[in-house]
Amino acid sequence: MKKLLLLLFLIPNLVMGESFLLICDVDMYLKFFSRESTTKDTIAVKVEDEFIRVDGQLYKTGKRNKQGNYISYYELGEDMISWGSETDETERGLLRAEGNINRLSGKIDFMRIEFNAKSEVVYRTLITGNCTKKEKAF
Repeated sequence: MKKLLLLLFLIPNLVMGESFLLICDVDMYLKFFSRESTTKDTIAVKVEDEFIRVDGQLYKTGKRNKQGNYISYYELGEDMISWGSETDETERGLLRAEGNINRLSGKIDFMRIEFNAKSEVVYRTLITGNCTKKEKAF
């Protein structure tokens, strides 16, 4: 009976997946029109089994647009975490993003392109850097 109770208490821990926070020190390369800038920044990446949140933007597999097409993907692999969004027409314009984090080295590469239909401006953001796993402060 004790073994059965112990097994019942362990099942939630076995079923629960990975969840962790990464803090990434990155170089951000921004470009719009002929203006370019490079800045150093720190971004947070929240990794869950079902989704990833990169610098405030959510990516998950199976996210669909109004037409029912898949516009987002996310893959949590053993050595690599990959995510992105396919080109999606919105009221603002087009958005495309893709990135990955090497789980062995902590290297992050992320690219985001936005087109603002109203102002007809293309914004490009390239992010590269290194991530470290953050333990909870409290």
